[in-house]
Amino acid sequence: MIINPYTFAAAPAPSQLINEQFEAPGATGWTSNTSTGFSAWADQYDTPPAPIVGTKSCQIFSANLTRVNASKDFVATSNCYLRFRFYFVSNPGANQVFLSFRSSSNAALATIQLAAGSGNFRAITGSGAANAAPTPPTALTFYYGWLEFEKGAPATVRAGWSIAGTRPAWPPTGNVSPAGTSLVVQTTGTANSDVTRLLFGSIALTNFNIVIDDIQVQSTPFA
Repeated sequence: MIINPYTFAAAPAPSQLINEQFEAPGATGWTSNTSTGFSAWADQYDTPPAPIVGTKSCQIFSANLTRVNASKDFVATSNCYLRFRFYFVSNPGANQVFLSFRSSSNAALATIQLAAGSGNFRAITGSGAANAAPTPPTALTFYYGWLEFEKGAPATVRAGWSIAGTRPAWPPTGNVSPAGTSLVVQTTGTANSDVTRLLFGSIALTNFNIVIDDIQVQSTPFA
């Protein structure tokens, strides 16, 4: 019997791109960069308030405007959705990049910037258009963080935090702060690049102390 391969649909690609709880030494696949002893990517951190989940978390720490970042690559995707846990030990002293989705050429496609002093989330698109969430997270509190990118014309970037781990009810654009959340959506221009990398921290100088954990990246929205 001759089987026509076009009769059968190809299996869908898996939607999960990163699943990281920092339980394994070395947190497989991350590439970190620190500039001095005043910065650290500590990927098996268990000093309180860690761990957030399991037995280990990760601390991303930078003082005196030093540099710290860590990135992990994954299969290219046109739409990218991130959920993670975080705890601000201290808020940034100046506007700081917290994390970003990046292309294969390392261009930032979607960025969460932390506002000076408050740590309020700002969503920044690849073209530089920015908008701020209405309410900053409170230091010394556990949260879920969210970053979403959808390629197209216009491109869409969603950023925010929530108390609950279910996907927030995003507005079409602008910012809202229903109970237990603070959300911002920014749309602009055209983005033709796929996301291939998640980068925590910044390639510039930073100044903050944040514990992160349970990093989940998917090519489809979270439930």
